[in-house]
Amino acid sequence: TLAGKVNFETLLLINNLLLIPTFFIGTYFIKKFIPNYWYIPAFIFSLCLFDVSNYENSYFVMAGIQNYGVYMWFMLSLYCYSLQASKYLWLAVILQVFCIFSSGNGMIGALALTGYNLFNGNKTKAVVSGIAFIIFSALYFIGYEQPPTSHGIAATEDIIPFFLHEVGARFGYEQGILAGGLILALLLIAFPATKKLKLHTNATPLCAILSFALLSLAAAALYRATNKMTDSYASRYFIHSGMITAILFCFIMHKVWLKKIFWPTLSICIAFIFYAYSYNYKYGISCFEREHYRKELLDYYYDEAHPARAKKIADRACTEGIYCLEEYRQRLY
Repeated sequence: TLAGKVNFETLLLINNLLLIPTFFIGTYFIKKFIPNYWYIPAFIFSLCLFDVSNYENSYFVMAGIQNYGVYMWFMLSLYCYSLQASKYLWLAVILQVFCIFSSGNGMIGALALTGYNLFNGNKTKAVVSGIAFIIFSALYFIGYEQPPTSHGIAATEDIIPFFLHEVGARFGYEQGILAGGLILALLLIAFPATKKLKLHTNATPLCAILSFALLSLAAAALYRATNKMTDSYASRYFIHSGMITAILFCFIMHKVWLKKIFWPTLSICIAFIFYAYSYNYKYGISCFEREHYRKELLDYYYDEAHPARAKKIADRACTEGIYCLEEYRQRLY
């Protein structure tokens, strides 16, 4: 690499630390939107973000850096764009560019940032972020190679259930479509906008995060629905479902504020989220145990179809100090 030898165990630690700035910036926006009892939705946000059901991002280096990293750059850029002082505009643009180049999904984040500035009515920021989105999204494809596993765009009858499964993934695979449909319906009902589609004050940052998460899942469904339906329940993408769930909670809390049904509604929502967290915790732990079992007992499990090639890659990684499977197994005993 450009930086010399890289230890993947260090990168795994960095992966999880990327969630910290995302959490604090998200909490900042939540507090501005719901100043009273803000700590309740902030706590719910933490449950949806720091969830072991995202286990793939914890041991799959590329997935963690991509999925956690793109949210971090997006949130940092969104925060800078939300500041009134124009002196931070240059920093917001740089962070938006980092967001684009952090993964292909970063282009969707950059688009959401442009939409945020448009809805806020800031013409300068909208133009600058829009230009940055167009130019650097085009540059992203210089030297780009189409993945060999790409099967093109899926059929509509496959995209819709796949997308609903993705949205409702936080509530289990069996209930995925039902949960996804219910979440989308509740988002429409609780969306913080007037009949003239004017957004509530301080709601635009949360709407930008919501649009980023929904568009990310829509793009994934568009191209991945050609695979088997269980791929919609990929752990590394659960962060999108968690973001949507947390923002929906904020919208519902704002919708029923100062009404008699406030506390009963909040109690029901919290109960469902606690149930989902408990279920996801057990699921995540079992998947970590499965991964531990693979590393402990199976030889080069990650490429069972080509064991010789896998062994060659693993031996080279061990020699260069990147990751050593045999060394890991020795530490187990």
